[in-house]
Amino acid sequence: MSSKIPIFRNNYPCSDLYPKGFMEEMERISFEEALKKLENIVSQLEDESISLEKSVSLYEQGIQLSKFCTEALEKAELQIQHVRAD
Repeated sequence: MSSKIPIFRNNYPCSDLYPKGFMEEMERISFEEALKKLENIVSQLEDESISLEKSVSLYEQGIQLSKFCTEALEKAELQIQHVRAD
């Protein structure tokens, strides 16, 4: 279950804010992979020694991963509701 999530800042694509390959990876990542990456980002953000710039970048990546996971769960819920309605 994969869906492409556009990443924008001030209504403009902001792929330059993410590490090389992040945008391409988001196009083909699974829910489980996204969740693992999100957990890893949370762990990194808990490290007080990382820079503000790195923290902001990780936070932005985490938000996109969180949106991806939320959308995947919502789609799965709709599929379950559809099956139960049949």
